[in-house]
Amino acid sequence: MGNYNFEKDNKDYGETIRLGDINKEIQKLEEEAVSKTNNDNNEKFSGGDKKPPKDSYRNKFFIACAVAAVLLIIIVTSAITLFLSRGASTNTNKDIIENAQDIFQSQSSTQDYVIKAFKDSIVYLYGIETGKIYSAETDEDTIITGVNGGSIAFDDLSLGDIVTVIKNEDTGTAQQIRWSENAWKMEGEVDVRVDVSSSTISLKEEIFKYDKNTIFAYNGKEIDPDEISYADIVNITGVENNIYSISIIKKHGYVYLKNHEEVDNLKIRVDFGVEQQLEEDMIVVPEGHHTIIVTGENIEDYMTEVDVTENRSAEIDLSLAEPKKTPVNLNVKPHGMYGLKVNDEEYPEGTKSLLLSEGKYTIEITKDGYEPYTTEIEVGKDQIKLDIELEKTEETLQPPTDTNEAEKGSVTIYSDPGWAKVYVDGEYKGIAPIMVKLPYGEHYILLTLEGYEDCGEHITVNSAESTYKGSLK
Repeated sequence: MGNYNFEKDNKDYGETIRLGDINKEIQKLEEEAVSKTNNDNNEKFSGGDKKPPKDSYRNKFFIACAVAAVLLIIIVTSAITLFLSRGASTNTNKDIIENAQDIFQSQSSTQDYVIKAFKDSIVYLYGIETGKIYSAETDEDTIITGVNGGSIAFDDLSLGDIVTVIKNEDTGTAQQIRWSENAWKMEGEVDVRVDVSSSTISLKEEIFKYDKNTIFAYNGKEIDPDEISYADIVNITGVENNIYSISIIKKHGYVYLKNHEEVDNLKIRVDFGVEQQLEEDMIVVPEGHHTIIVTGENIEDYMTEVDVTENRSAEIDLSLAEPKKTPVNLNVKPHGMYGLKVNDEEYPEGTKSLLLSEGKYTIEITKDGYEPYTTEIEVGKDQIKLDIELEKTEETLQPPTDTNEAEKGSVTIYSDPGWAKVYVDGEYKGIAPIMVKLPYGEHYILLTLEGYEDCGEHITVNSAESTYKGSLK
């Protein structure tokens, strides 16, 4: 049976008592109580063959139950005490405050100290050279300077700050608490990895050391080293290659990627940074607002924004990502306008380039005077080019009877704003303004300009000279 400490009224741990000794004392009390009850009953019923009443057995039963309850309470209380004692920090604030020595009476103030705790106007310090705990009292005249040398308030001091302390000879309090010249501080760091097996910390391809006196803190309270995640945003203090504190500024949360198994060769970037690996079905990120970019071989780049809170998951559904599309280029002869359907869906006349997801498609092309053209294609990851030669109908093969069919008119094409690219019947003609000669009849003019919506319109050429002006929005 192990040894356990029980707290006295003043909350300090008292002498060590063994549970086995407690059980013996309880058993002794139980035997005395039962013996007394039996003697009392025997005195009352000593004559003849009479037996003690049933109440005496009932009393024994109640006593046994009471003893069992007491034992159960002691065992549970001991277990809880043991659990709490194992989970508690080696140096609690109470231990630090009670064991602190006056810095000005017991130690030179020119050394470096790590701030371990606060109480009222007193700061408690760990001596890096001595390994002891000290206290330094401040007052309204104490000058406190931060890591950048500027004046700060007492409340702006933090666990893990590395300072030197100068005594006020008149009052015996701290005249100055200033950031140590030997110390360094890094703020807002990420990807800090703690190896508890070797008591080392890796950061920016460097390896630092820490020991049992290094402070790991969150919200002003000490935590275990293995509670630091590489996704936490932290402040770090140290001297040379030794780290004396890591304080979490923003704790981590998670981004859960639903349907991630549907994405081939999935890659993730957070806030346009380096790529991250998917751990099971989620990634670990600092709490806050983030831009998430997901790429894959079979999807278009998917970008979204999420808000992540501490220890909680934000969800991204990758089924919403657009399947990656493959260019399909159409080279239809003779050149000019034609009708186009893809899987019975109509496209603008004269379309020469398609973006299609992987799968099977039926391409239908129609043009006045030519036989309808139909073909089936299977789109994969590689670009496709279709060379299509339309065949004239029998009526088209007859010699023309209308001499006007050979006539052409000059069309001057303008764009607003200017310098738009000009396509006529799907063929690139140049930059507006431009003049083109077109056969009499109907034609399709398309204007494109970066930053504007395309402008397309059908025109009819029926004169020697004409103009067209398209407005882009």
